[in-house]
Amino acid sequence: MEDHKQRRALQSVLEDLRHERERLAASNSRPSATVDAAPTAMLMVDSGGRIVLANARANELFGYQPTELLGQAIEVLMPERFRAEHPNHRRDFLTSPAARPMGPGRDLYGLRKDGSEFPVSVGLSPFETEEGTFVLSGIVDITESKKLEEDQRKLNSELERRVKERTAELDEVNQALKNTNAELEQFAYIASHDLQEPLRKVSAFCELLQEEVGGELSGDANQYIGYVVDGARRMRALISDLLMYSRATRTGRQLVVTDSNAAWDEAVALMDFDPADGSVQITRDNLPHVLAEKVGLVQLFQNLISNALKYRSDATPVVHAAIAQRDGEWLFSVSDNGIGIEPQYLETIFVIFKRLHARDAYSGTGIGLAVCKKIVERLGGTIWAESKPGEGTTFYFTVPNEGVSSDVCISDENFATAD
Repeated sequence: MEDHKQRRALQSVLEDLRHERERLAASNSRPSATVDAAPTAMLMVDSGGRIVLANARANELFGYQPTELLGQAIEVLMPERFRAEHPNHRRDFLTSPAARPMGPGRDLYGLRKDGSEFPVSVGLSPFETEEGTFVLSGIVDITESKKLEEDQRKLNSELERRVKERTAELDEVNQALKNTNAELEQFAYIASHDLQEPLRKVSAFCELLQEEVGGELSGDANQYIGYVVDGARRMRALISDLLMYSRATRTGRQLVVTDSNAAWDEAVALMDFDPADGSVQITRDNLPHVLAEKVGLVQLFQNLISNALKYRSDATPVVHAAIAQRDGEWLFSVSDNGIGIEPQYLETIFVIFKRLHARDAYSGTGIGLAVCKKIVERLGGTIWAESKPGEGTTFYFTVPNEGVSSDVCISDENFATAD
């Protein structure tokens, strides 16, 4: 903004000089009293670099008496470091004289009589008279503009310093959080793994005890042993799911091009049923290749299929995987015809340990969908569900498709509500 103000001031000076030059050319005379009274500092210099006119504002600006500058070399108004080169610049200018700013791109300074320096902008306007070539100079003191520029520079520098400091602090905090999360993940993995063995022993020996002396125990005693066995089994299931969740949150593994069809088919094969007996219908479209970890993608599909079969309605379970492409990503859907989900729970179902039903109605630990969310986030996508109670549920998740080519026949019929 200050540069703009300087340019405007200099343009005004050049315009004044142009008008005066035209007047001088028309009258073939020296500058008029108008120049002397102009609010802009003006000097006129002959071809030898001698000052032949200095108006009142110029005298005031440089600290001289009205006639004190007349006849002196123009270099007297320049700091010592510029004087030696200035005659060469003047000769170059007079070789092809034209109205223009002086020293474009350079910092120019004036020198007052008291020896103080100040930054200036200078406009040059040559003209011819019977006495030879003269140059009118308009001079603007830009001290205030330079001060504002320097203040702005210091402010920007200070802001930049603070931003760097704050960024460094945030980097340290983020690194500390990463280290803490890594330690927690490692702890969860090790603790879950190490807890499996004693629980297996508790469960196994309680079952052996029940087999060996069950007939000699009272009904209540057998029931108590049953409680222990059931509790141990549920604890093993919980620890197993915690292990699965811990693996899903670990980000050190590399993503590779993975065939989603093979991952889906492997997930179906791992389910505890025979698809050929007609008790369930599990189908898929032709799915694409994506950047993923195959084990994680299989786990994702397995959890969604298992969820669909667990919350089945009275009808034969139907589960279908479909695919669509949008905005640089693949949109997967896994739909079922189960009991559905109430709208108010469609977000909370992805929270770890969140259960919508009593344990005696539906088994499980409440970790499966939380694992799905972690796996999808690891792939760089998002997951959500749409459902109507009594009509079934569709789980959607996205996976970026950049850098992976795949010939897939896309059908949009399953994605009417996903946009």
